[in-house]
Amino acid sequence: MTGSSEVPRVDLRLLPSVIAAWIAAWLTPTLSDRLALSMVALLLAVCVVQRRRAIVWVACLMAAGITCSMLIRIGLHEHGPIAELAAQRRDVTVVGTLTTDPRWTDRVGFGGAAARGMMVDLRVTQVSVPEHSWKVRTPVVVMGDATGWDELKFGATVKLEGSLQPSDGLTPEAAVLFARGPPGLVEQPSVLLQGAERMRSGLRDAVSGAPPDVRGLLPALVVGDTSELSPTLVDDLRTSGLAHLTAVSGANVAIVLMAVLLIARYVRVRGYALPVVGLLAVGWFVLLARPQPSVLRAAVMGALAVVAVAATGRRNGPRLLLAAVLLLLVVDPWLARSWGFALSVAATAGLLGLAGRWASKLSLRMPRAIAEGLAVALAAQLATLPLTVALSGQVALLAVPANLLAAPAVAPATVLGAGAAAVSPAAPWLANVLTWLAQWPTAWIAFVAHRAANSSLATVPWPSGWVGAGAALLMLIGGVIGVRAVFKHRLLRGCRGWLALAVALSIAIAFVNGPGRWPPPGWLLVVCDVGQGDAIVVSAGHGSALVVDTGPDPVLVDRCLDQLDVDRIPLLVLTHDHADHVMGVPAVLDGRSVGTVLVSPLNEPVEQADLVAEWTQGLNVVTAEVGQSGQIGPIQWQVLWPARVIRGEGSDPNNASVVLMVEVGGVRVLLTGDVEPAAQRALTESGADLRAEIIKVPHHGSPNQYPGFWQAVNPDLALVSVGIDNTYGHPDEELLQSLAAAGVTVGRTDIQGALAVVGTTGQLRLVTRFTR
Repeated sequence: MTGSSEVPRVDLRLLPSVIAAWIAAWLTPTLSDRLALSMVALLLAVCVVQRRRAIVWVACLMAAGITCSMLIRIGLHEHGPIAELAAQRRDVTVVGTLTTDPRWTDRVGFGGAAARGMMVDLRVTQVSVPEHSWKVRTPVVVMGDATGWDELKFGATVKLEGSLQPSDGLTPEAAVLFARGPPGLVEQPSVLLQGAERMRSGLRDAVSGAPPDVRGLLPALVVGDTSELSPTLVDDLRTSGLAHLTAVSGANVAIVLMAVLLIARYVRVRGYALPVVGLLAVGWFVLLARPQPSVLRAAVMGALAVVAVAATGRRNGPRLLLAAVLLLLVVDPWLARSWGFALSVAATAGLLGLAGRWASKLSLRMPRAIAEGLAVALAAQLATLPLTVALSGQVALLAVPANLLAAPAVAPATVLGAGAAAVSPAAPWLANVLTWLAQWPTAWIAFVAHRAANSSLATVPWPSGWVGAGAALLMLIGGVIGVRAVFKHRLLRGCRGWLALAVALSIAIAFVNGPGRWPPPGWLLVVCDVGQGDAIVVSAGHGSALVVDTGPDPVLVDRCLDQLDVDRIPLLVLTHDHADHVMGVPAVLDGRSVGTVLVSPLNEPVEQADLVAEWTQGLNVVTAEVGQSGQIGPIQWQVLWPARVIRGEGSDPNNASVVLMVEVGGVRVLLTGDVEPAAQRALTESGADLRAEIIKVPHHGSPNQYPGFWQAVNPDLALVSVGIDNTYGHPDEELLQSLAAAGVTVGRTDIQGALAVVGTTGQLRLVTRFTR
């Protein structure tokens, strides 16, 4: 009698219950109480009718129970003191415990100074108004100025004053508290949390002497501490599909747990002691990474993956995953509305359902280690693709190769970093050794992120939301069917190896450079895609450039200069001190040599001018005057404006913008800042030679333009640096129509991305590319 070769079926009997419970939990907050109760009645009726079909009966019962649970939770919030005070927009005093670390935000008003903001989740235990006080246990979101929050950590109890506002009802938080003034510390976190914080700070101290990327990335890899991550690296990690590495996930837990179990086995821990060691390791890691919902969820998912693979076999993994998801939804139905939870479930499902089978098949044609790495990267990326597309509105084409290249470095960096955190309070010298070892795999991950993000094939636009998710899902299904059909075709069966090699080479070429090379060879100038603001780069050759303005976002201007390989800036021109032209100054100065900084004679707005003065302290800062000129390699430049400060005719800082005439490669370029009609008219009547083949359109294409100015310039090419869907109506449609009627070619960063000009006089060409 021969053994059966039939592949055991995967047990998915809990899947209908998970789907029903998830839909019920997600839908209930959007329904009225009456409609939600009607849905419960309908589900219970189906339970009675289908009582002999266990799968349907259990699914409907779970959905009804989850709906009732959500209704109770929502009712407690909506009818509690916090919600009632929020509906009245009352000023209150609250006492509560931080359930996350404070998160910092930069608030920049157009034309105003930057302000540092703060956001934190708070579990309120007492709320007071002058006439009454209540004991509660209600979550709220606190927003406000960052002053006084720097030293506060997860678990601290604080007292603060502010104004309550209603929440949208679609989150667990009952209200939003807009804080006034700094918080007062009532009680420090627990002893356990303080011990975990000493380990976190010990890890930060141990890695403090490493290069900036390593200094920021290693704590993020280990415990999700992103406080030292540079904005550029954050953006590159996101673009390359590696951002998940900086959030505590099931993978972190699984890596640490497997490392601890291997060490325990090595020192001969056996029997029941082994799972106890594993549980203690998970508990320690949860404390280290903060016992907040996302970390607890990651602990469940990571432990599940280890148990499913190591103890019960991969075919039982899906059943355990479904049971865990159902349990988590019962404990906290609000998880159904969490993108993070959905991504965790999808990634774990991909690993348990696909990675093992793919690794087995791939290992027949390549080394086992490479096969497993490729299978894990492919499974996780493909399983989460519909969700990431729905969130970001773009497809990271290089996410799979980037994850494949980074994957071998993740486990050593995580294990060494976790070890450094564990020993740092008792043996700082050993923590230094471990982080020194960890810096090499960490630096490799950062290198992969930078290279992938700066490739021309990093991302492609895609519809966001559920439409994009559905389209991505259909694309995946079609792709799988197509690949299977190709590889099963008898004519191609013998060419599989060559096809795989061709695909690998294509990916490698795209990773290194990619088609549509950026910047285009022989570029004269580039208008960076920095949103609603200006940042213009004129090539001086060999990594050198004249830079005019730095935009509102440090990350975007830094990325633009990196992509252009600019590391020397002999002349940095800040046309005026509005935030959308100067907020990127720190990023431009970081890691680049800057010669002279040319600024407007009008130091307004004062707050922003003071920031610029602080950032450029120690540099050669020169006030612009009409007639100033110079040469930087092939570039000749001359200041045409401001001859005087114009008051009361539009925006004073705009009209005091530095206007430059630049000639590069025989092409004349007029860079205009934000000058408005008053300054445009004065400049036109000054007798200056304004003729130019290229003009940077003043003030982002505002409708306020002086016709005589345009007649004097008579350009062939007009470049508009403008943010997509901006609230100012820029660029003006009538202006665009008049330029088109005059035969002027218009380039716009909002719909075309970064604008590069190549060619010579009479043969200018515009090359565009979305670089974000």
